[in-house]
Amino acid sequence: MRGNDADRHLTVEDLAKRLGVTPKTVYDWNFKGSGPRYLKVGVYCRYRMSDVLSWEKTRLAVRGRVA
Repeated sequence: MRGNDADRHLTVEDLAKRLGVTPKTVYDWNFKGSGPRYLKVGVYCRYRMSDVLSWEKTRLAVRGRVA
């Protein structure tokens, strides 16, 4: 990963596309507190790539169970 990639911010749509889910699913995660950490910028949600990567690591499954 290049130096600035960890500081890059994703939109809801970017994150949904990355994970293969709908934007509504991402908004549901925000509401439930089960998705990656996010920043509120006015009415918008933004996700730091470093937070997304950390969250993804917590979601790795081992034998069908989240590790």
